[in-house]
Amino acid sequence: MENRQCSTAVHTALTLVVAALLTICVAPVVHLATPTDGWLDLAAARALDGVDSVMPGELWLSNALKGTGATLFNPGGWHGPQTWTTSGSPTAGFFEGWYYKCVTASRRTFVLIPGGIYSKTKENTFAFIIFVNPAAESTADRVKLFKYPIDALTYTKGLGAQWSVRIGESTFGPDSVSVKLVEPDNGTVHLEGDLALAQSQSWPASVLMPDVMGWFAWVPGMECRHGVVSLDAVVTGELFVREKPAGFSTGGGKAYVEKDWGTAFPRTWVWMQSNHFVCDASGGVPCSENATLLLSIASIPFPSNTLEAFRFRGFLGALRLGDTIYRFATYQAAVIERCDISTRGAVTVTIRSAQHRLQVWALGDFERAALLHGPTPGGAFEPFVREMLGAEVKVKLIRRSDGLVLFEGVGKEAGLEIESMDEGGFDLLR
Repeated sequence: MENRQCSTAVHTALTLVVAALLTICVAPVVHLATPTDGWLDLAAARALDGVDSVMPGELWLSNALKGTGATLFNPGGWHGPQTWTTSGSPTAGFFEGWYYKCVTASRRTFVLIPGGIYSKTKENTFAFIIFVNPAAESTADRVKLFKYPIDALTYTKGLGAQWSVRIGESTFGPDSVSVKLVEPDNGTVHLEGDLALAQSQSWPASVLMPDVMGWFAWVPGMECRHGVVSLDAVVTGELFVREKPAGFSTGGGKAYVEKDWGTAFPRTWVWMQSNHFVCDASGGVPCSENATLLLSIASIPFPSNTLEAFRFRGFLGALRLGDTIYRFATYQAAVIERCDISTRGAVTVTIRSAQHRLQVWALGDFERAALLHGPTPGGAFEPFVREMLGAEVKVKLIRRSDGLVLFEGVGKEAGLEIESMDEGGFDLLR
């Protein structure tokens, strides 16, 4: 009797898993092929709503995959110019860089960008650390670029998902930063300190969706790859800018960490991120300050930048609410319903997935944007990326099956980039 009950339970569980997998695979196709908000489209959305209650969390063991140490599931680790994942190479041009955005409890933002650039010429091949301090009194101190010989960049692979990158006297990892930046002209210490990143919320990994790139992570030779190291983390420790404390030692600091690698940045893109949400308690709508928004829209060459036949609008986005991540991406058959872009610092985007609708309104101060160096085709490293720190993003998440608002909040201290190397490049994104 017990064996029969056990067999029935296993059969029921397997049936639920198969039904959930079929729903997950079929529902996006139905959503993409049927009229917007038609009865079949909404039926698919309701089916996915049901899967949420049957199969919470990831279908594969994310921690186990990350524990293998493979960079496919740990994009934060070093890939290098010989990687199969991009079309870059030491001769054709390659870059790899990390992005640490750290914000104090008093909402003062600091950004550290360590990395390496490989160009066709030796003089344009070097390691670097960019330090962004948008509230610096001196305009010259708002963005500082520190260059090092490429040999000064070393990578250490630890156990499982652990790794570290060292450039000069600074070391960066998934859960810590130890930095010392010295002015090359007079030898004075510009920045020094140690930060620990705790309670980190990493991007979950699965076999089919290894990282934030989804199944595109399996596609070789792409122009630019994107990875998320930490959607949100608590910062402890302290940084000293020209011997003055930045303000992390009082507690309450937060961090976001991502990275990019490849041949060059996309020719046109919009990027925004915030993990500092505030809620209006009197508004009567669901909101959580434990939230992160990430959204990137870019022109993508097909089949690769070296064999480009045409470009298409690709996008990836996520709204993290606690331990739940709502994803909106090209690889999920999501659809951009609206994309209004002003190159002066305003973006309005509405994205429809099979199950939800995400509405985002972003506004930044273009006049005070930090001018950052970025990789361009051919391996050059030029100051052309205008990043608006301290931007604001308003976000609304709606469940399509019944129109219920699941989240509505305002993200502060956001990062916002609106950039194109081509005249009329934004026409593809709109």
